[in-house]
Amino acid sequence: MGTGVELGRNLKSLLSVNLKCTLIITVATRKNTIVYDKTCFIQNKKEDGNNKWKIDQDQLYLLKNFPSFKGTKGIFNQSFKGKKISYKNSYKTLGTYGLFQNPGEMILLSAENVYKYQNGTSIDLDTIKKIPTTPESGIGLPFGYDPMILEEYFYILMKKFPKYGFPNMSMPFLGNTNICLDLYEFIRNWTLFNIGEPATIFQNTVDEQLSNLNKLIYREFQEMNLDINIEGGEFQNNLVVFIVRYELE
Repeated sequence: MGTGVELGRNLKSLLSVNLKCTLIITVATRKNTIVYDKTCFIQNKKEDGNNKWKIDQDQLYLLKNFPSFKGTKGIFNQSFKGKKISYKNSYKTLGTYGLFQNPGEMILLSAENVYKYQNGTSIDLDTIKKIPTTPESGIGLPFGYDPMILEEYFYILMKKFPKYGFPNMSMPFLGNTNICLDLYEFIRNWTLFNIGEPATIFQNTVDEQLSNLNKLIYREFQEMNLDINIEGGEFQNNLVVFIVRYELE
């Protein structure tokens, strides 16, 4: 079981990929309105007993590139039936791997880094420890490709910090983390909006199709009580979803 997709690797062939992913979302809301959210797909892998993880190359191709695709089963087929799906994946952080170790530790590694540092069709712990890390800190890096949103962001910072002046250009949140070496790092970065790709920024949708996926999931959590207008059938899937929500004053 899992989520199945079909995508074109080139003009002559179609590639079918089965994903068994965990989906994590971090969302900030104000008065039942989505202000900001980030999303990440995590493909979980067990180690083979020698601090090494086998990598399915078709899954890696999808998680690294997220080309246009259509669902064949699971949420993408049931809720977006027949529709071509394409996510921006601007910072190459939408697709990641959760590499599990005994007795229950986990490494989070971006699909981009798995592609770069794998040896054949696997990646090992010694190699992972040598991978340069992207700084966790950010100044709202996800806003960079939209000048209007970036301008609004700086305005808000100046409005909120007039007493102290403009804040240090390095902040522990709103960054883009490409590796977490243990569960503590993972949870810390997840809850600080450092993992995944943005779908909504300052109530502005920046990735419509990713935002639609998020809203479909939010709708199933009636206790969230969000103002959502989204078409699509009932959520029917064995996809594991975790959401962290912050309510802004």
